[in-house]
Amino acid sequence: MKEKEKEKEEEEEEEEEEEEEEEGEGEEEEEEEEEEKEKEKEKEKEKKKKKKKKKKKKKKKKKKKKKKKKKKKKKKALVILPGTHLGKDPIMTSLPWMFASSRGTCKVPVTPGRAQVMSGVCWSPCCGLRCSM
Repeated sequence: MKEKEKEKEEEEEEEEEEEEEEEGEGEEEEEEEEEEKEKEKEKEKEKKKKKKKKKKKKKKKKKKKKKKKKKKKKKKALVILPGTHLGKDPIMTSLPWMFASSRGTCKVPVTPGRAQVMSGVCWSPCCGLRCSM
């Protein structure tokens, strides 16, 4: 009877030791898993930061492109050819230094020697000038 009890006690002690060893190994595995999770979280944070930086750079590039496009816009120049009718406005016909466009409101002053207005018709050969509206 005593021998059986001793054997049982020994077996129980061995089982306890094995359980403790397994628990120790289990704790080590849990620690390793936690470390891996932390590393993965850090990597994800870094990726998010990189994406944000890229988005900011893209926005800056887009803004720069828009500014360049706005600078490229220029006003078209109207060319008045010899013999064009300058309109029936008496003010425009009485001033020899003003042109009149097809709408009758070209406000670019011209010296009297370069173009002349007679009865509302431009007859000078040098009046094919570029005037910007």
